[in-house]
Amino acid sequence: MPRRKKTRNKGQTATDAITWFNKAITLGKGGDYEDAIECYDKALNLNLNYSEAWNNKGIALGHLGRHDEAIECFDKALKLDKNLAEAYGNKGIVLINMRKYADATNELKAAKDLFSEKGAKKEADKAQEYELLAKNAFELILVLSPLDEKFIRSLNSESLTELKDKTMGIAKTLDDIIKEFEKKKLSEDVIHLLQTKAFCFTVLSNALSYEKVDMNKLAYAEALFEEWGFKEAAIAVASLIVFIQVISKYSSLNDVSKNVEAYLLELVRITHVLNGKLTEEISEVIREAPTVVKTPEPEAKVSKKPKTRKRKSRSRTRKRS
Repeated sequence: MPRRKKTRNKGQTATDAITWFNKAITLGKGGDYEDAIECYDKALNLNLNYSEAWNNKGIALGHLGRHDEAIECFDKALKLDKNLAEAYGNKGIVLINMRKYADATNELKAAKDLFSEKGAKKEADKAQEYELLAKNAFELILVLSPLDEKFIRSLNSESLTELKDKTMGIAKTLDDIIKEFEKKKLSEDVIHLLQTKAFCFTVLSNALSYEKVDMNKLAYAEALFEEWGFKEAAIAVASLIVFIQVISKYSSLNDVSKNVEAYLLELVRITHVLNGKLTEEISEVIREAPTVVKTPEPEAKVSKKPKTRKRKSRSRTRKRS
């Protein structure tokens, strides 16, 4: 006589899903994200409509740097529950890590609004903090872009005197930008990197003005760029060091021969990566800054069983990107 296939009771299935969900949370808190994901998958195999499990799986994937997969999980969670504020917030944080600051701002604003509607002030404030971080990062890149172009144009100077005048103006502008963004919410590492970048510009104009240059600080800048993996920027700083060593042999720019001047102008053109390339790399730093952008640990709500019926989708009242 053939054996009959055993069927699970719906209530038991929901309970088992919660059990796997809670186990995944414990593993995640211990930093064991791979095993946590396996447990979330087991919970989802029992109940695909478990929106909280999709959200928490996205968090674990985000910790592992699997950002595209994390976004897919948050989207599935939001398809099941469009009012799941945590999913909007976590999606926004991952978008920051992906350097998609405008999109991140929208998601984090949605999270903030939903938390506020629920009276969850602490969570709303945290979402607003991340929203501001994304907004400031986006604004910083926009502000730096035209300065990049201006600096590159200055490298086509036909004389050292012209180069001195142009770089002094750019250094002043960059210094003003730093002062403005120091008042805003940004990673301390990024601010420090911007200050180092400004110092490199100041070094160039100071050297051309025959003012004292802190060579130890310049060497530190080279080491900093190497530590962060900015190889081209480190090469550019090394070129600045050679530039200063050569020009310091003369009492004034008037004493520099045409041949040496041509050599110095060619040498300093390498420093263009201190602006154009480094701005791109700074955006990477903002994306990865561990001291500011942290994915919060999931908080489980297990007092009720997950819904097993699929909810009817309703059109959103506002666009979320």
